[in-house]
Amino acid sequence: MKLRNRWVVGVGIAAMALVGRQVFSQQEAHEMTEEEAKMMEAWAKAATPGEHHEHLKPLAGHFNATSRWRMSAEAEWGESNGTAEFTWIMDGRFLVQKVQADMDGQPFEGMGVMGFDNVTGKHYSAWWDSMGTGMMSSTGTCDASGKVVTYYGEYADPMTGQQKKSKSIHRVINNDKHVFEMYDRDENGKEFQSLEVTYTRR
Repeated sequence: MKLRNRWVVGVGIAAMALVGRQVFSQQEAHEMTEEEAKMMEAWAKAATPGEHHEHLKPLAGHFNATSRWRMSAEAEWGESNGTAEFTWIMDGRFLVQKVQADMDGQPFEGMGVMGFDNVTGKHYSAWWDSMGTGMMSSTGTCDASGKVVTYYGEYADPMTGQQKKSKSIHRVINNDKHVFEMYDRDENGKEFQSLEVTYTRR
């Protein structure tokens, strides 16, 4: 393939990834090779929101957020209240979450991004908050209904400085309520629920 043709194909692929639709005219499309056409089709498929993005739509909006947490299976649950806003960006490709709450009398702020990657076939989540300077990232799969996503990931444990495995479950109860759960393990490796956030539409 000549250098000029490679440049044209590269520009076309980048445009498809950004806008998720056909940008070449019909005449130009006929001039593409079979290999180039397959590349364009693959990028279009990767860039277009689909069924799994639809499953996330009940999460969008403004919610009251009631949280409870504990450090061990035997510990008393702590509780806090706050608000959360979930907003779609980039034409429904990514869902941004912003949380503000009060935790033991201290202001708490968090931000996350979630979505579904058409290429890997995985849900994903990234989270930052005011209780640290790092990021928690995870990937997961949903059940047959698309309403329950189980994530596995890792984060830097403040106690040890080492990477620690994480497990969380996000459950869509209905269009006005969803619940986020996080699980930890004790010193014996036994799993227990460490966090629960219930979101109720405002």
